Amino acid sequence: MKIGFIGGGKMAEAIIVSLLKENITEPENIIVSDISTERLSFLEKELKLTTIQDNKILVEKSDIIFFSIKPQVLATVLEELNGKISEDKLVFSIIAGKKLKAFEDSLPGVAVVRVMPNLPCQVGEGMSAFCLGKHATEKHKHTAETLLATFGKFLQLTEDKFDVETALAGSGPAFFAYIMNCFALGAEKYGLSTEEARLLSCQTMLGTAKVLIEKGYDPIEFITAVTSPKGTTEAGRKVLENSGIEKILADTIKAATERGVELSK
Repeated sequence: MKIGFIGGGKMAEAIIVSLLKENITEPENIIVSDISTERLSFLEKELKLTTIQDNKILVEKSDIIFFSIKPQVLATVLEELNGKISEDKLVFSIIAGKKLKAFEDSLPGVAVVRVMPNLPCQVGEGMSAFCLGKHATEKHKHTAETLLATFGKFLQLTEDKFDVETALAGSGPAFFAYIMNCFALGAEKYGLSTEEARLLSCQTMLGTAKVLIEKGYDPIEFITAVTSPKGTTEAGRKVLENSGIEKILADTIKAATERGVELSK
């Protein structure tokens, strides 16, 4: 299976590393194109990949093609590849804000899968959503699930949910890191070092997420279980619950979702 990546940025790199780690394919079966010769040199040296700057040759030599470029250059690249991607190829798009229609109008008859991964796929803990284009079959769906499973969990959604999914899972790592950092800074004020506070905050966030996922707890039930009457958790919860943070976080998702809608137009 030959896999080509049009665009060799950080997300493409993370996906490639996962594919290699899980033995989905070998380095010699991956081709990457990018406008940056520096980036291509890095990928060639570090991951032993084949690199190229000609997208037409890349699609000719690839069975599966990932589009991982900036949204603003997609139209130019699709125009360049007009008529060059045959119907036996499978196209993946990980471009934020670009709908299936953008590809299907330019690549008639070609199966397209839209994917929105997030940065934790760098460590195999990504959360990806995907949807299938009108030419994608059950076989294509199986291929998508096999690839996405190499770098985390995945969820099939209808395309109309992608803007809010992008807000929560795509942008969410930055939001969670912001909250984690706020807790760490608060702990530093009361005597912990930066390293101590960050480790405690990060591991607590990680452990909480794992418990909720692996034990299947409802978050509210979990919160209640952790809270002892008149204890430390209850004291801290009162501050959170009186702060209006629920609305602030909902507004955060709203703003990110609305921006996603704007980008997709």
